[in-house]
Amino acid sequence: MFAATEKEVAILSAPLTPGTLQASKNLGTSVELLTAIELSSGAPPPLKLALREFRESSKDVLNSHSHAGLHPLRRHDGHFEREMATTLVASNGLTYLTAMSIVHAGGVPERQGDVNVLFTSYSDCMNRRR
Repeated sequence: MFAATEKEVAILSAPLTPGTLQASKNLGTSVELLTAIELSSGAPPPLKLALREFRESSKDVLNSHSHAGLHPLRRHDGHFEREMATTLVASNGLTYLTAMSIVHAGGVPERQGDVNVLFTSYSDCMNRRR
């Protein structure tokens, strides 16, 4: 909405075929997308803040899980509960970002304040604000 071109949206909206799968692989990385949203004049400041905070607090852990880094390999050293809690917090952060995006895409960006109230009400299981 704030960074993708019409062509990129069309690629991601098309039925899944070998051609559209290859076309989607040629799109920008998530880092490039997040940077473009951050630089966008149309993206609301609360959404930019939420994306920035999520990226700063969870990117390394999620990359580690996705790319078989140290986080999934350390599950056998007695820190499994902490690792699971970290993963749950990251998941909650993604849910928060999804909710922020939905209220904006739904045409009610003023409801982002309500989403933020929920975020702060359950701060013990969400990403920490810096």
